[in-house]
Amino acid sequence: MMDNELRNIISFYYRGQCDGKECCFDDYTFFDLSRTGIPLYNNMLKKGNAYLKVHTGRTFELKCITPDDYLAHCASIYNTSFQQELNMISRIRVNNLKVAVENGEKLYLPVLDFVDNFQKGKYRVLVARDKLMPKVPVMMVSKVR
Repeated sequence: MMDNELRNIISFYYRGQCDGKECCFDDYTFFDLSRTGIPLYNNMLKKGNAYLKVHTGRTFELKCITPDDYLAHCASIYNTSFQQELNMISRIRVNNLKVAVENGEKLYLPVLDFVDNFQKGKYRVLVARDKLMPKVPVMMVSKVR
């Protein structure tokens, strides 16, 4: 169950971004929007953008993007092609995550960090892609402008 405070933040800031079932954060029942699996990004979620802007020069947004857009961002981060990103995928890992989801486990929120050129969540996104989800929630980290 998502923390009520985080749910309120998401619904306040992202109201209007939802388009039917294409981009409603509540529809992503197998993603845990309060955790990324990485302490640095978990702290960012907890402390919020006001703290981050002042103390780290970073900011983040929770966005819904297509799984293919996520992979394209990964290709850009790693200076590879979209096809190379797909070729590097272990279908065994994706299938293991699908089984975990079918058993009721929640997957961590995927992260795209454009400050440190880092991503975490490619396999989680591919699970959503295999389940024909048109968009996935992603934490996108960038520098404060």
